[in-house]
Amino acid sequence: MRTLKATVLIASLAAAFASPYARAATRPEIVAEVGGTAVVEGDPGQGGASLAAAVLWPLEKHFRLGLMGSVDDLGTREARLRGPSGVDLGPIGAGHRAAQALGWRAEAHFLGSHGWRAFAASTWGLYRVVDDLNGDVQRRVVTGGGGLGFGVLRRLSGPHAAGIVARYQWLSRGAASRYLSAAAEWRWGSEAPE
Repeated sequence: MRTLKATVLIASLAAAFASPYARAATRPEIVAEVGGTAVVEGDPGQGGASLAAAVLWPLEKHFRLGLMGSVDDLGTREARLRGPSGVDLGPIGAGHRAAQALGWRAEAHFLGSHGWRAFAASTWGLYRVVDDLNGDVQRRVVTGGGGLGFGVLRRLSGPHAAGIVARYQWLSRGAASRYLSAAAEWRWGSEAPE
């Protein structure tokens, strides 16, 4: 009897995962973002480059949940180099700030039209903000934080989609507690927008 139950269970699971819909629903969607940061609180605050990647699994047709990692350049402080007689020799880097994050990302996709679809994304996790001077770490803060973003996607061919996203980030403590990021996004996966 046990063998029969085990055989039926294995056959049922195999049939469920063998169907095209089940395979598509269990594959993650890979998201890559390239963009920049701006409106950074604190000094330096001019922003810089932003890179992010996420792996998202569909929960239902319009919802996704997964892991996200990001690296955000928050700016470089500049000073003037002076010669022995006080002559201005030009600008030098006097400090740099960057934030790295690893956390959860949840998305809600809205109904779209003509191949376009809007979405809202929420992120939350741990952030490490590092101040360095020519690669020598001056200060490091690890803190919790989150983000709220909105974007639009356009389906390309097959399971590919491209779009743009803007996100407001906030950190619970540290010198750079708030900033904006905007990025172009590329997605690979079975759940690309319709």
